[in-house]
Amino acid sequence: METVTLTADEQAAFFKIVESLTGTCQSGVYKKDLLLNNLVRRLNELKLLSFPEYILLVSEDDAEYDRFLSLMTIHTTSWFREMPHFELLAALIEERLKGKKGDQLIQVWSAACSTGQEAYSIALTLEGLRLKYPNLNYKVHASDIDPVSVSVAQAGTYDLSGLSSIPVMYHSFFSRTGHSLKISESIRSRMSFFTASLLEVDSTTIDEKMDFIFCRNVLIYFDRPQVEKIAKNFSTCMNANGHLVIGHSESIDATNVGFTLKKFSTYQWRPKHVVRKGDPQVEVALQSKFHRRPDLIVIGASTGGPNILGNFLKNMPLPCPPVVIVQHINPDFATGFARSMASASGLRLVTTDGAVELLENCIYLALGDYHLTVKEIDSKRFIVPSFDPPMNSHRPSVDKLFLSVSETSIPSVGILLTGMGKDGADGLLAMRRSGVSATMAQSKESCIVYGMPKEAIELGAAQVTGSDQYLSQVLRSLIEKKFEKAG
Repeated sequence: METVTLTADEQAAFFKIVESLTGTCQSGVYKKDLLLNNLVRRLNELKLLSFPEYILLVSEDDAEYDRFLSLMTIHTTSWFREMPHFELLAALIEERLKGKKGDQLIQVWSAACSTGQEAYSIALTLEGLRLKYPNLNYKVHASDIDPVSVSVAQAGTYDLSGLSSIPVMYHSFFSRTGHSLKISESIRSRMSFFTASLLEVDSTTIDEKMDFIFCRNVLIYFDRPQVEKIAKNFSTCMNANGHLVIGHSESIDATNVGFTLKKFSTYQWRPKHVVRKGDPQVEVALQSKFHRRPDLIVIGASTGGPNILGNFLKNMPLPCPPVVIVQHINPDFATGFARSMASASGLRLVTTDGAVELLENCIYLALGDYHLTVKEIDSKRFIVPSFDPPMNSHRPSVDKLFLSVSETSIPSVGILLTGMGKDGADGLLAMRRSGVSATMAQSKESCIVYGMPKEAIELGAAQVTGSDQYLSQVLRSLIEKKFEKAG
């Protein structure tokens, strides 16, 4: 049989339909090829020879519309995927249950549940806890945009091959028939399945308030504004101090919606969350010899930096001290990265291929293969490029920048974020020892690569440690002078 081939215009129309129906941004060749293959396979199954024919069928047949939604959705799920999340779920609930009497209801929502293995893994974890804490009552809600997947999840019947991924302690909650596994009625009676888009579901469509929301490995298919909208929607559906669990390779702009990263890509939501005086880490930062608002912010990052810096610096409070960033990046991409940082932060990008004065509301990055150094000249402060040899195998080097700052009298904040190696650790220590700088390093749990921050923390270079979101909060607090110097 002849295989249908879509024209360029038909492909563009197809991707536009996908985006309008699912909300996901159609970026990346791999994903587009996967969706096109799904479409062509379906056309072949129906023995249709043109894309317009199929779209007409979808518009007239509700069952085919559901099938169309299914083939547009990336289905990747498995039993107890990313096990640390389930271990943390159990630990947090057990901590809540200890010493408590009376019925304790836990509500969990598995958003983007696909065919249901994640939702049932959550339920099995809770059922296991219920054997130890009989007063535990729970309900697991599960949703997906794909109605076909939701119907599979509701049935609760799976291939026997999945049993090897399920801890032995939960095997008794399944019955076996031939090559199939069926989840027990005692579990399914506590489940609620529904079809919904992540961009549309919020407190107006969900009556209950959730203690935990799992939304893992799906946010990567949305752009940043959409991810922020989804996170805000989730916050409207949560109990105070509830937890949002996302994929290990994903992140959200936590500060904007009151989330704080805890560990294992799990965020806790606190209504109207702000960093308050009395937080011990903030107090440590304020006990440095800061007599006034900092005059300079210097940041170093390597592997993983481009993934978090946009959110870290998003919409910086104005007026803002000059911000200097050293990010290990291929010089061919340095200019584009610098522009994206300026756009995210709301600061003006200044070219650094010659000595330039440091000014408020400006951001400075190396746009090529050279170091950035800070110097004081005739009572003014300057960024001065340097073509000295690489330091720690890098040019620009974070250590080169931080060490130059430590030799000045400028009240500064030095921040070392995710990255491989040790660049920046010695320089951050020198800044701390200078007596006029506050120093911070990103914690292990939130790092993509815990190399550079680890070296700095082990040297005792960081006065404040925490997630990138937490450090961003502390930095903004110092800029806005929300706190007086401690002591």
